Amino acid sequence: MNSVGPKLLASQQPCPYIEGKTETLFHVVFPEYSSDQVRNRDSLIDAFWRDFGSHGYRRQGRLVYRPYCTNCEACIATRVLVNEFQMKRRFRRILRANEDVRIEISNEKLVSDHEAFQLYDKYIKTRHTNGSMYPPDFNTMRTMLHLEPDRTDFHLYGFIDDRVVFIAQTDHLRDGLSANYTIFDTDLSERSLGTFAILTQIELARKGNLAHLYLGFALDAVKNMRYKLDFQAQERLIDDEWVRFDDQQE
Repeated sequence: MNSVGPKLLASQQPCPYIEGKTETLFHVVFPEYSSDQVRNRDSLIDAFWRDFGSHGYRRQGRLVYRPYCTNCEACIATRVLVNEFQMKRRFRRILRANEDVRIEISNEKLVSDHEAFQLYDKYIKTRHTNGSMYPPDFNTMRTMLHLEPDRTDFHLYGFIDDRVVFIAQTDHLRDGLSANYTIFDTDLSERSLGTFAILTQIELARKGNLAHLYLGFALDAVKNMRYKLDFQAQERLIDDEWVRFDDQQE
């Protein structure tokens, strides 16, 4: 790596999903770059930073990561095949239920950090009380939702009247969109806003002639992570090869 290249790190901690397991993550941490450094950045580094999804990585701020856990392969990178996506009746009902939601796409913040944190705080306390982000922290939220200056990421907002009901941090990659992180108003559970945000991102990818929506790591053994299996057709990264995976497979 050159002097302005990324750092390679590894970390271990108790698995937040499977009791008794240890989670091992491999991190590639990208520093902040000046405009001159971005232009002179090594082409392989630049290609990886802009196409991490196809290698099975996720992004949080200026690091991308993937699990390398001993004796466990429960977390599997997953992507939706946009042009073959199956619009189920349940999805159509969710779209109809959210016809009053106004969608805004922006590479700038459209709501204050205070308003975003109200949404984040409720989301974490309702959906992720046993995860690594509990208890909710203001600075963690700012890192999760920060728009990076040398990326083509954006925020997808959902508003009902003037009230924000979801925020989806989304990366624009070479071959698709990456659903990086989404928070939503858990008081509106009947609207299935998390699913609605994914459906909206799939449609954005389709309109942009992009082949994939990257959903991160599927973890079918954990109930609240099993939803990713519902978005068909999809591929999963198995032995470093993307293979078809349908909802009838074990």
